[in-house]
Amino acid sequence: MAEKNGPEGRPLVGITTSSFARFSREPLEALETAGYTWRMNPHGRKLTEEETVEVLSGCVGVVAGVEPLTRRVFAALPELRAVSRCGTGMDNVDFDAAADYGVRVTNTPYGPTQATAEMVLGMTLSMLRDIPAMDRDLRSGVWKKRMGRQLAGKRVGVVGLGKIGGRLAGMFAALGCEVKYSDPVVESAEFERLGLDDLLGGQRS
Repeated sequence: MAEKNGPEGRPLVGITTSSFARFSREPLEALETAGYTWRMNPHGRKLTEEETVEVLSGCVGVVAGVEPLTRRVFAALPELRAVSRCGTGMDNVDFDAAADYGVRVTNTPYGPTQATAEMVLGMTLSMLRDIPAMDRDLRSGVWKKRMGRQLAGKRVGVVGLGKIGGRLAGMFAALGCEVKYSDPVVESAEFERLGLDDLLGGQRS
């Protein structure tokens, strides 16, 4: 998608994360309803500093990905007033520079939680049931019965019981698993906490 041409005088928001609105136009319609027009990342990948400045030229806000939002970038974008990082990680943002140039920085810490937890659960079921191998067999014309394993009743160890780990632990527990976790900070009344070596069964070298 290219730049959305709106009525003259409408503030412009840059969208640098390449996955934004890929499967639904609803986020773009929300921006338009709020009175903004928008400009998409035309490269479909992580931007360089130079590309970031080019894409965000004239923008008052940015729906940001992992492009470098450095002091050099903020200095080149005097109209920029807000950064909304679409995700959790903020390592790409120079917070001191943002403050110096009057740019407010936020993120979406719960945005990827459910999707990531579901992905881990899906991969776990895939490994237990040997789904990739069976898929390859069938696509090759081979009918080979493989004995999978059930998830219910398994002991599951979760390393880190933050937003994603906590959601994942709840999913495993709901499917009948015995869940334990290791986390140096988080305490849970629902699950037993172990040291990392104990959680890994003493296999960590």
